[in-house]
Amino acid sequence: MKIISILYLMVLLTVSCDSANDIENDTSFKITQNIESANIIIGDQIKYSVEVNIEDMYNLDFIPFENDSTFEIESQINSDNNTNIILSFWKVGESLIPEMEIEVYKDNILDTLLIAPSFSVEVSSSINHDMNDIHSIKDMVEIDLLNKSNTILLLAIIMVVVVLLLLLLIKYKRGKVSLSEVSLANMKSPYELAMERLDLLIIPQNITETLAEKFYLDLSKIFKSYFSSEYFIKMNEMTSSEMKIYLSTMHVEPQVMEKTIRLIDRSDLSKYARHIPTSKDIEDDLLETKYMVKLYHNLFAEKIK
Repeated sequence: MKIISILYLMVLLTVSCDSANDIENDTSFKITQNIESANIIIGDQIKYSVEVNIEDMYNLDFIPFENDSTFEIESQINSDNNTNIILSFWKVGESLIPEMEIEVYKDNILDTLLIAPSFSVEVSSSINHDMNDIHSIKDMVEIDLLNKSNTILLLAIIMVVVVLLLLLLIKYKRGKVSLSEVSLANMKSPYELAMERLDLLIIPQNITETLAEKFYLDLSKIFKSYFSSEYFIKMNEMTSSEMKIYLSTMHVEPQVMEKTIRLIDRSDLSKYARHIPTSKDIEDDLLETKYMVKLYHNLFAEKIK
């Protein structure tokens, strides 16, 4: 009878040990969540970490969650048993960090799927947070910008300028200064200046990549400078698409528009694509540029009538 009682107790102890092991396995996966700061200001980058207490026989894979309308994931770094996520919060009020799935592998085989629960944080505005640090506006302080020496120098310069202007006025009234001497009568129009520069443009004899690039760079510069001066726009800062839109507002014929864009693109092709044109191409493009300048000059003359 004693032997039977002893055997019964041994069976009970064995069952109790097995039950204890099961409880340890259930509680071995302990998830710890941590947020770096309790006072989160909008725009702050805060570290959010999730750690799992596991035995060495297990491997973890932290499944990243997606961005939310209230925050943005800047980075996520995973290690053996934890993940560190840098979050930027962009909305004032309560923000919910979603739950995270954690896959537990044993011998490279998925053993368990853990869930780190969602995490709620409160985000406040920087204006409200820093309100105590705002100080009243200080009284205005008068600043002496000019000392005595600078004041004397400034007055001397003004006096010299006034004297020179008086002398110039007296000389002009006596007929010794004409309008041509002050470069008023000799001012050239953008059209005249452009045609003069085009006539002086030298066509290279032995065409090389460098000479072709220089020629088309000068050609494009003359045309763009004329167009900018005649129509008061910054053509150098406009793309081909913007140029088409502007020409369409001028009611330019499609053929004229295409020739203008082709002329600009031809210059860029020689500059950027290292295109080497023939002598005939260069002569034709020079004549085409003169024609375009004359055409736009006539259009401008009709426009201001």
